[in-house]
Amino acid sequence: MEKPEARAISTSASWNLDFWGRFRRATEAARANMLASEWAQKAVISSLVSNVAGSCFTLRQLDMQLEISRRTLVLRQDSLQLTQSLEGHGFNTMLDVRQAQQLVYTGGGNDSGSSCQEFQPGLASMGERRSAAGQGNSLHCLRG
Repeated sequence: MEKPEARAISTSASWNLDFWGRFRRATEAARANMLASEWAQKAVISSLVSNVAGSCFTLRQLDMQLEISRRTLVLRQDSLQLTQSLEGHGFNTMLDVRQAQQLVYTGGGNDSGSSCQEFQPGLASMGERRSAAGQGNSLHCLRG
């Protein structure tokens, strides 16, 4: 004989007491996530503006230092010419001329030991950073 098969059908029903509250909480969570994303975006923009402003000030500082070095070099070269002229007329010694030449030499009158040239790599790296940021020459800092 055949055994009767036991078939069981189970049904499950649950009742959610706060059906609309659950959706309200999900909406509030989504709104909170959106606001957090907006604040994160504002923080990134603020940081970017701060970095650009700092770079502009650094660039301006390097420009000013380079201009001071160039003016100093011109003055030292003029002083060397004057010293050489005075030495040629017997008012100065060759020691004075050598000292003036040394000042020109250390002030940027050649390719080694040049104070004018020490600012060039800084200015070049500022340009590279601007290009890497996709700004090219469009970054207008107040350069004096």
